[in-house]
Amino acid sequence: MDTRKIDDLIASYEKRLSMLRQLKGLISSDPELAAEVIQSFGGNGTSSTSPKNGQFERMVQLMQDGRWLTLVEIADGIGAKKTSLAPFFYRDATKNRFESRKHPDNTRMFQWRLRQQQSQGDAHEKS
Repeated sequence: MDTRKIDDLIASYEKRLSMLRQLKGLISSDPELAAEVIQSFGGNGTSSTSPKNGQFERMVQLMQDGRWLTLVEIADGIGAKKTSLAPFFYRDATKNRFESRKHPDNTRMFQWRLRQQQSQGDAHEKS
């Protein structure tokens, strides 16, 4: 029996494990980033977070009013898993469409909203 394929598989997982260990310190203080890392490393190689599947469009539609929303509120609002949405806030192709802040009542939680064309959304920030 040829064990090279098994050896290659072990080497691949050892590499991924090493990368996860390095990322552990970075993600421990950012739950949304942790969700993205888990999605990336725990997935089966295919992404369910592609803007093509409609989640991104539904998320943008929900956020049109300029309100600050947590990841849970966004996920509940469009009927999606929060782990499938988190990458949108960090991917180069989509992250510039949003702005973030720490939640006013819970500094360990973040909120997002669509970037405003002008500063018309400032009233939402104070509420």
